[in-house]
Amino acid sequence: MGLVGLGLGGVSPAYSAMSPEITVPSPPANVPHIRPSVACPEDLETLVAGLVRDLPGYANRVASRALVGLAAAEWPFGGVLVVGEPELEPIDLSNRIFRDLPGIEAATAQVFFTTLERQYVNEQAVLLQHYHWLFLAPSDRGWLMVFMFSSVGPYPAAGRAPSPPQDSTDGIIGQAVGLWLRDCRARSVYPVSAVGLMETEL
Repeated sequence: MGLVGLGLGGVSPAYSAMSPEITVPSPPANVPHIRPSVACPEDLETLVAGLVRDLPGYANRVASRALVGLAAAEWPFGGVLVVGEPELEPIDLSNRIFRDLPGIEAATAQVFFTTLERQYVNEQAVLLQHYHWLFLAPSDRGWLMVFMFSSVGPYPAAGRAPSPPQDSTDGIIGQAVGLWLRDCRARSVYPVSAVGLMETEL
């Protein structure tokens, strides 16, 4: 899974060994209704914890806006159910084709995560696992998204290989990441400390 899912096998064994039993978390019961205004985290681990917490909702809203007016047969997207545990250990890019991408030198952080998504094929629900490789860069305004690659495979994988990675910066998940980072910089997301409240509900 993880880097293996992105066609980058042999690195980050802790991530590639993951095979989670994914469950959809219940919303926290004790998060206050009035959102406190707090600064977006500078620490990468804290930032990503908040991103993972909120990403399904952001992604599903992006999809709802993008798919207005389309029939189910035209775009059978059913929704993002859950985001898997992220991995922050970067891989060496010096000997890879990605080193020539614009902005790569500014991208000081790499985040690997999965999303479990539901689609409808011939009126039947199908689960797909997407593998994402996100590049972030710090700025004087806060963390910015540089670009993202994604691949997709069946869930459970059952030994079947996912698709080759493709640029997904402007896809549903990529747009959702960008919007969340924008809102975080604007102090418009729940404090990331609320992640602990969600974990107690699982």
